[in-house]
Formats: sequence, C-alpha cells, structure tokens
Amino acid sequence: MKLRVLRQAVLDADEAVAWYDQKDPDLGVKFQVELDTVLDRIQESPESEPLLETVTLDVEVRRRRLRRFPYFVAYRILKDEVIVLAVAHESRHPGFWIDRLSS
Repeated sequence: MKLRVLRQAVLDADEAVAWYDQKDPDLGVKFQVELDTVLDRIQESPESEPLLETVTLDVEVRRRRLRRFPYFVAYRILKDEVIVLAVAHESRHPGFWIDRLSS
C-alpha cells in the first residue's frame, strides 16, 4: 500500500530529530532509524495497529508507538493509501493534529 507522509508530520519528525541531536547526535540518528522502521511496518501492515481512542473522531485513526522513544505515529487508512498525520510525543496535547485530517 502507498504511504504518504503529510508535510506537517515530516516537520514533527524533523523537530524531534533536532531535539535529540542537541542531546546527543547518536540519539537523533537512532530516532530517525526507528521512525523509518515504524513507517515501513505501517506500510506493510497498516491494519495491525490499534485505533487511537484518546481522541473522538468520525474517522478511524491508528497509532504505532516507537519502541525506544516516547513518540507515536498517527495515521489513517484510505482505500489505496496510508496517510501519516503526525509524529507525536506522547505527552503533547492529544489531538493537536486533528486539523490535518482534511489534508
């Protein structure tokens, strides 16, 4: 299935990588590698992840957590593609990315 990452989600990821790079350049690289792995798994098997239930929506949004970092990827499945809506820190305000659903 085709994977499309919204520009805003790319910016989310870039912000996280930059933050980890400031702490330790190896952490920024490790974050990016883990995120790439998560995106590959989402593309391979998008329906295997749970629905995101912390936000009430009229559409189904799923999430996949990163293993070593307190982040998750929020995405939705359409007929022929998966759209990545956000790369979000788990303590960030839930649903900050809801306006991206119309993108």
